[in-house]
Amino acid sequence: MHNKRSNKADRPLGYEGEIDYVYSELTVMPPPEPVPFGEQTFELETNDLDLPYGLEGWRNSQDLRLMDREDLKKEVFGFFKEIKDKFHYGNIVGYLKMNKNKDAEIRICTYDEHNIDWYSSSERKNELLNDCQGNMWPINPKNYVMKIYANGKLATIERVEKFKCECLIVETDTDY
Repeated sequence: MHNKRSNKADRPLGYEGEIDYVYSELTVMPPPEPVPFGEQTFELETNDLDLPYGLEGWRNSQDLRLMDREDLKKEVFGFFKEIKDKFHYGNIVGYLKMNKNKDAEIRICTYDEHNIDWYSSSERKNELLNDCQGNMWPINPKNYVMKIYANGKLATIERVEKFKCECLIVETDTDY
């Protein structure tokens, strides 16, 4: 998500594209002045709720913080290079197969079961093909830093200069 500074009164943290404070059931306490990063903890009573967070990827994953850092970095960079190559060379079906489980778990944890067909739709395939084929920047490891999140269950790489902290895979015709 891209956040821009805003002076709007209904944006307590001062950013566009943030939480809908009017309809949110969680009380978000804004800091007294703008900050680049904020964190707040909430406790939820789950007795009555059927939360869909028992996802396979979380349940059976290992603590990546315990892995050899260089081996993990090589694996993570290789994974994103594989995705980038599938996009660049127009192998959208291969990309969708590679991400079938991830897409299913996203639908579960976001309660998005009504859009189940969209993930493999012709519309999505054509959009990815038109946006990505022949249009992906190479992945140069000096432009990225590996980060580990979610109590060691998620590893990713983020850009360190241009597109700082943004998604790894970038199209050459982006509006930045």
